[in-house]
Amino acid sequence: AARAAGDAAWLCWQEPEKDAMVPLWAACLGAASERALDVVVPRRRADLFRDTYPVEQYHSESFANALLTAAAGDAGFDADLDWHFGPFALRRAHAGLWRAHAGELWDAQVVPVADALRAGLRVGGAEVPFAAPAAMKAEEEGSLAFIRKRLDQINFLDPKVMAALKKKRPAPA
Repeated sequence: AARAAGDAAWLCWQEPEKDAMVPLWAACLGAASERALDVVVPRRRADLFRDTYPVEQYHSESFANALLTAAAGDAGFDADLDWHFGPFALRRAHAGLWRAHAGELWDAQVVPVADALRAGLRVGGAEVPFAAPAAMKAEEEGSLAFIRKRLDQINFLDPKVMAALKKKRPAPA
């Protein structure tokens, strides 16, 4: 199907542990197509995010999303995204933005979203009813190791995304 659709085909990415996202992609991509988006970052439905994620992750990622949305606004972009969720999809025509980024960790997923904004692509979110597995919440909530991981994610990823948002926009082709 992707070959038949050519550059308009969607390429979807998600972490393997977020397999509950698979059946949600069709509606997410339908919403993105209706809005003529080039890149879509799914947004977790607020009640499911709050209720199914470890409390520390819910608060850290809510804060980090607000930080990056404010940074995007400060750089002149309207991008109220669920930056820290992980899954994203892009039109195949824009895969070069992700191939061009030599990311180490989460930045390989998220910095190219900032690059897409700078390139003038239409980037937006689409709400999905994603629920994290109960086993994840049970394992991670209250765990010092996972709390530190959340802090490390913010300290590693967010400065890279903010720097990418501030870069000079490429000249129009």
